[in-house]
Amino acid sequence: MMFQIKHEDDNSKKYVLIAVFLGVITLIEVALFYSTNFNLPVILIPLSFIKFLVVVGFFMNLQFEKKLLKLFFLLGFVLSIPFILILFLERSVI
Repeated sequence: MMFQIKHEDDNSKKYVLIAVFLGVITLIEVALFYSTNFNLPVILIPLSFIKFLVVVGFFMNLQFEKKLLKLFFLLGFVLSIPFILILFLERSVI
């Protein structure tokens, strides 16, 4: 009697694409941070939010969780924005 082993879909390609996407966004953030002085938080905070959504959505598998848990993580990000702005003000970037 032969047994068939059902393999789950290989998601390694998806994770590599996500890693490349996150790497590109990080490179953009670093390049902007060191090359310009114009209102960085307006650009860096949305880029950080995109990275946040990708990491939380795919690597933490929150796409399958309840809305309350998603709101918990979103609240953490939103509450971190004033601290990010304070760091920018301290460094005189804004």
